[in-house]
Amino acid sequence: MDAPAEDAWTDQPGGTDDLGAMMIGFGTGSANHEFTVRPGGFDESFLAESAGRVLDRLTRYMLAEAVKGSLTPDRTSVTDADEQITAAARIIAGEDLAVFAPQGIGTAVCLAVNDPVTGECLSRTETDLRISMPGMYDLSLSAGNAIPGEKADCVLSLRILGTEVVLDTVPVFCLRQEAGSGEISLAGDWHFRYLGTKARLDAASLTQADFADWSLVQPGRGNWTRGYGNISDENVTSGYGPDYFDFFITGSGYYARTFTVPDDLDLTDPVLCIGYADDRCEVFVNGVRAGATGLDDAGRPNGETTWAVFSHFDLDPALLRRGEENLIVVRVWNDTPYGLGGWYEGPACICSREVFEKRYDQSADPRFFEETFESAYAASAKGEKGMAEVPYLIYLPEGYEDSDRSYPTVYLLHQFNSDYTSYRNDGIREMLDQGIASGLYDPVVVVMPDSDEDSWWRGDWEKMITEELVPHIDSRYRTVRDSRWRMTAGCSMGGQGAYGIAMCNPGCFSGAVSFYGAFSYGGSSNPVLIASAESAEYMDYFSMYFCCGNQDNYGFGVPAVRLHQQLKKQDVPHRFFIENGTHESSFYLPYFQDAFAYVRSRMMHSDPEADSLLHGSVVCENGRIRAVLTADPDIAQYMNRIPDSSYTRESSPPLSVPLTLEIRQENEKTVVCTDREAVLSQGSLTAALEADLPDTVDPDRGYTVVFRADLFDRTIVVAELEHAPQ
Repeated sequence: MDAPAEDAWTDQPGGTDDLGAMMIGFGTGSANHEFTVRPGGFDESFLAESAGRVLDRLTRYMLAEAVKGSLTPDRTSVTDADEQITAAARIIAGEDLAVFAPQGIGTAVCLAVNDPVTGECLSRTETDLRISMPGMYDLSLSAGNAIPGEKADCVLSLRILGTEVVLDTVPVFCLRQEAGSGEISLAGDWHFRYLGTKARLDAASLTQADFADWSLVQPGRGNWTRGYGNISDENVTSGYGPDYFDFFITGSGYYARTFTVPDDLDLTDPVLCIGYADDRCEVFVNGVRAGATGLDDAGRPNGETTWAVFSHFDLDPALLRRGEENLIVVRVWNDTPYGLGGWYEGPACICSREVFEKRYDQSADPRFFEETFESAYAASAKGEKGMAEVPYLIYLPEGYEDSDRSYPTVYLLHQFNSDYTSYRNDGIREMLDQGIASGLYDPVVVVMPDSDEDSWWRGDWEKMITEELVPHIDSRYRTVRDSRWRMTAGCSMGGQGAYGIAMCNPGCFSGAVSFYGAFSYGGSSNPVLIASAESAEYMDYFSMYFCCGNQDNYGFGVPAVRLHQQLKKQDVPHRFFIENGTHESSFYLPYFQDAFAYVRSRMMHSDPEADSLLHGSVVCENGRIRAVLTADPDIAQYMNRIPDSSYTRESSPPLSVPLTLEIRQENEKTVVCTDREAVLSQGSLTAALEADLPDTVDPDRGYTVVFRADLFDRTIVVAELEHAPQ
């Protein structure tokens, strides 16, 4: 079933939305139905797209058993000197294919090399194949080696009956190790054995003979799923059917391989990089435990959330045997009861400290880094007294350091069983850079705070954001101190937190984005309940974007539909859709840019005409500078007005106008005084700054006093005073 979100019939009682919500509720995680709600109204273009989707889905459904295939690359590791990637392909035509073409059918077998992050096709070749009868068809394929990073996906597909069907995907790694590069790549083939929760190996005493008959796998290709190594129905028990198989792959899995350290390779202060393991890992090099993430010294989970932590360890050089084989074993432990498990992303390498800091050290990024702040509310939430140190990631847009302007702020909240680092793995920095550079939305500062993995962003965790973190960020960075310039966003638990925190705190936020938000876990902060209880005027104060997958494993599409129906009833603009997908990052990433663009487009932006409403004066007497800002009464039209609601504490908050006094003398600039707390209100349309002339300024040479005011994200020079040389 397809429904246009803006069509009135979609939300009629017993209409498409009600039926779709029922199907999601009854068939959570099932691929037996396809219900989508897409933006737009019912017109010819919507109908044409829906018809195409139906035909494509039915064709793929009927071809699923009629044709299968497998791909076996000649090598799973290539070098940047290799010009081609070659692979053996096997196409298996079943008896069902004769239903379509009893006399045989012409097809094209395609081998593509795709970027695993963006999905971009890097190279592609096609070979014609005529299938005349059921059976196996073997052929050799090759494609260009255009791998831009550590790995690429080799994709085998068959073009048949006007449809291209993907048959198999295999990762291929590119090893770029040059003499003297200071790095040994550990990408490529590893031996793997999954034991689950029933047994545990002595990883420190494993030998090459012990793992010689294990499955060959390539770590870093993604999470454990059915068919990875020896993972199967026989060693994974799911009492809820095949749709939930992946969520029960828990316990231990072991990866092992050998590698050689060249005698002349410079590995000064070596660092062992593993990358990302769900949920925890420990590493042994030549029988010695070299490091662990999320596991104690005995190899037991230590309670920390580490599936999104970049695992890397300082390596004792004495552990490495130059000129001979070395053995490395990685044990990955996936927590019970749910999770996908696996060593799901690299880089996997041993490198010198210099190479690590240049290529892999995430803390070295000047625009995407980690900080901490002290929180009494976080301590209270953890049952502690005093203050707790809470980490957060912060993203600064290109040009932040070189500008004077202030920026909108986004508070991006993490998921359940996760932490503040999770969005780094999803490539948020790169997406933000791309979205801003392409003009989809204006430059923003993005804050990704930590909380407990099951905080649900309620109670003390909500207060931590609104009463501690927001003031902390506003005091530390040039942000617009106005709720009309702040928004929240998040996935799952973070999606519910984004809506609950925003709607309950209109003095802090006016925009919210939710990807498969856990609205049903919101308690009194459930946006469906809030929208049902508050006025349309209040709900229209917020710019809203929310979506969910029709195969979401937790059925969060149901409350999303209910929120959409309530907002439609109130005639409140918003963007909502249900699309094909499940409860994972791969669902929300394609919509990230659209979400930020939509929400920011409906939030406040500067009006250059307002600049003329601010006036300033500066006097300097006896080494003392005094500056006064005065606003025209018409500035009131730019002040915030928050509609009455259960959550409105101040309906007419003052207008923040940070002030700055700056001395310019020849080619030097000195900030004398800044007041980021300065405000204008209905009762007072003036603000002032005073400061002493700094000792570093020589009055005999003359100078200029510049008085600036920040009106939202615009910096306005409201007065200048020229002081002639004495």
